[in-house]
Amino acid sequence: MNKIVQGERSDKCKTKLCDFAIPNRILSSQKIGFVTDVDPFHDKKAWSGTIYKLCEAIQQAGYDVIWIPYRRSGFRHWLLKKYYKLLWGKKVLRDQNKAFYRLCAKTVDKTLLSSCDFLFFAGHAQMAAYFEIKRPVIYYTDTTFELMLDYYWFGVPASIIRKGNEVERLGIHNSALNIRASQWAADSVVHFYGADPKFVHVIEMGANIADADISPI
Repeated sequence: MNKIVQGERSDKCKTKLCDFAIPNRILSSQKIGFVTDVDPFHDKKAWSGTIYKLCEAIQQAGYDVIWIPYRRSGFRHWLLKKYYKLLWGKKVLRDQNKAFYRLCAKTVDKTLLSSCDFLFFAGHAQMAAYFEIKRPVIYYTDTTFELMLDYYWFGVPASIIRKGNEVERLGIHNSALNIRASQWAADSVVHFYGADPKFVHVIEMGANIADADISPI
């Protein structure tokens, strides 16, 4: 059974959740909380199936997974979005500020948090900084804030850019392990946001298709 062990890394693990260095050893008897706003056990559409397959991979590695849901919509989130829109106009990235993550953190069940030994985030790991119950964080996503500027987001106000980089740095440095889907994104985590390269790794995103669903040619 694969374990995540301090100081060990396998070059064969670019597509598997195994053998990555984090401060504490994860034993198969420990529980990993999967923090996401969609059901990782059944939703095969979110992130084009990535959320579902990540959860499946963690389970196949021998770990117990607990879904820890949160909400990123609601009346308070709506008010926050309207407030920022009044300040900066249409170019508002509502989830690139600390207030957004504080609101998300308040929607998380503390009992579920306390039952886990580690927390796994597929994006939005910034909210973990506002949890009252602290657990080591594994932060996985496909990019960073600074890489999306003038690539996916255009004309973003300087004040929003400052806030976005601030919360991205918060999420990265609050995490015990940062995993990105490409070397491009991993390099940004290290060189732009100053993360320790020993705790930054690459797991590429695959097709997210089960072998049984592939028709023979």
